[in-house]
Amino acid sequence: MPNNHSRRVLVVDDNRDNAESLVRLLEASGCAAQLTTDPMNVMAAINAFRPDIVFLDIGMPDLDGYQLAHHIRARYRKESIRLVALTGYADHMGRSRGRIAGFDAHLIKPASPELIQSTLDTLFPAH
Repeated sequence: MPNNHSRRVLVVDDNRDNAESLVRLLEASGCAAQLTTDPMNVMAAINAFRPDIVFLDIGMPDLDGYQLAHHIRARYRKESIRLVALTGYADHMGRSRGRIAGFDAHLIKPASPELIQSTLDTLFPAH
């Protein structure tokens, strides 16, 4: 397993099973990981946990992942937090909206463990 011990990852998904599965995968690879299933709590979770990377589901109630990405980018420097869209929306429009919202990567559900690890390595290389 890669050495991910310095990576702090927040998982945001309104589907608890999906979020818990991703957190377990991240922890097994050595990341410190937390989850929130409520998009309204994302900013508080970021302030408390100080993640390096946030995996954001796009299709959530109240605030979708695009809106959350805009809020995060308005408050934090792009260099301080990397954003990964984790979504079922694979079309060109979804990817384009993701770039505009400030996502650094766009993964289609279900993303393989290898693709998740590759994304982590690309966005936040281990020291």
